[in-house]
Amino acid sequence: MKGINEIKYQRLLHLMIEMQYKLASEDDEVLIKKLQAEGENLKALYLHYLKLLDEVGTVVKNYELKERQVRSGLLSKRIRLLSKRNGTESVITSWVSAINSCAR
Repeated sequence: MKGINEIKYQRLLHLMIEMQYKLASEDDEVLIKKLQAEGENLKALYLHYLKLLDEVGTVVKNYELKERQVRSGLLSKRIRLLSKRNGTESVITSWVSAINSCAR
């Protein structure tokens, strides 16, 4: 997924504002109003994008925390108990390898 480039966004808004000032001297109210409306639309979309980006960051942090809890809190402890009880070392070794690969 490609993100929105903040520099391009700022440049486009700046260009639109400059164009509005230029058009004001030529009395082109129709185009000025269109530029203003489109500028507001772009701004709203960009702010929505930033909000969603923040939400995704929170979800990723929560997922990583939960993954760590499951891996170390549930799986690792249970595997250690199983390895002490059973002689199924090959299965347990593969489980440990799988859990460790999730941590990387």
